[in-house]
Amino acid sequence: MAVPTLLIATSVLAHMLPSKPLVPSRPVRRTARMSDREELLANTAKAIREQAELEQQPEEKRKEERLQPPEGTAPSGAESVP
Repeated sequence: MAVPTLLIATSVLAHMLPSKPLVPSRPVRRTARMSDREELLANTAKAIREQAELEQQPEEKRKEERLQPPEGTAPSGAESVP
C-alpha cells in the first residue's frame, strides 16, 4: 500500500510544481511570420537536440577508446618484420 501512495504523491507533486523551461544555448532567431508558439517550439526542439548531443558525447568517447588497442600493444612502425 505504501508504494502506490508514494507514486501518487510523487506524480501530484511533479504536476503541481512548475517545470524548468528548456532553453537552448543560442535561441532561434524569430522571423516576422513566426508566432510565439512556433518560437517556443523551435527553441525547445533545439534545446532537446543540444541535450541529446551532450549525452552522446561520453558514449562516443568510450566507443573510440574501445576501438583503440591497449597501450603498448600497437605496432610502432619502427619494428622490422621478419
